Amino acid sequence: MTEQKELVVFEEGSALEMFKTEGGLNPVLNKLAEIARSYKWDISTEDGRKELAKFGRNITSSKTYIEGVGKKLSGEAKKVPKLIDSERKRAFKFCEDLKAEIEKPLTDWTNKENERTRAHEKNMGEIYEISDMYLEDKTSSEVGELLIRIQKIVIDNGWEEYEEKAISAVEATINILIKARDKKAEQEIEKAELEQFRKEKEVRDAKEEADRMAKEAEALGIERKKAEDEIIKIASEQRVKEAELARQKAEQDKKDYEKRVVRERKEAKEKAEREKIEYQQRVDAERAEAEEKRIRDEEAEKARIAEAQKMREENQEHRRKINNDVLVLLNEQGFNDEQAKKIITLAATKKLGELVINY
Repeated sequence: MTEQKELVVFEEGSALEMFKTEGGLNPVLNKLAEIARSYKWDISTEDGRKELAKFGRNITSSKTYIEGVGKKLSGEAKKVPKLIDSERKRAFKFCEDLKAEIEKPLTDWTNKENERTRAHEKNMGEIYEISDMYLEDKTSSEVGELLIRIQKIVIDNGWEEYEEKAISAVEATINILIKARDKKAEQEIEKAELEQFRKEKEVRDAKEEADRMAKEAEALGIERKKAEDEIIKIASEQRVKEAELARQKAEQDKKDYEKRVVRERKEAKEKAEREKIEYQQRVDAERAEAEEKRIRDEEAEKARIAEAQKMREENQEHRRKINNDVLVLLNEQGFNDEQAKKIITLAATKKLGELVINY
């Protein structure tokens, strides 16, 4: 009894449960009190007094021991929130990264799909830009240029699900532009005819004015009448000539415009055919290239898997040989197979301190 310092000790693994439970230390403290109160000292003798003093010091040692265990457990407990928070953050990031990794094919597909639809919407926007254009202030030639521009838009299976929608929009726009162009051309011809009529009227009015002036000139003498007639004749001929030139120009402009429309339609159709053939050739080439890449990637993946399997087998064989060699050495030192295998497992997993097996 007098040889020990701590009068009580905690059983392995029981201290935490005792300290974290209200009144959990009562068994230990009661045992300490029981031990302390079970002895009777003879304080009339020096040895008795020394024995009692020594026992008091043992109680102090027990107090220090209990306090030390409690502080150690408290210190370890304070680390728990930090460890929990650290693991929580690590788990959060791990799950986020895992989610991003797993969803990457979907994310890539979504991004590619968005790019694809944006490209189609942009192409549709070009059609709508023409179809929504204000035409009232444009000439027949300007409307014709818009018609040629939209007729040059090639719509094929490359438009995918937008193909039918684009065809409808183009056809509707073409019909609108054709009607607008023809209406504008008729208005321009009517305007030219009205201009010609106006000039002819001016000639008639000038002639009538000349007749009036001629009658008035009769009283002024023959010579003056001749001069005025000459002036009227020259003016009338000039106006008639200008009106005829304007009419001829309007007719020629209409013919030139119709010829240009026919020519440009033919060129647009030929270009559309060429672009359709070139597009199909590109699609076929891309498909062939994609198939070749798929085969190459598949062969590379098979080779990688085979190489990885070979390395795993070689590594397993290497570890097995080392483990067998160590097993033999431990057997030679008196350990049986079960003990030797347990030592090898602990050393391989670095659970024996500085004693490890490096493969």
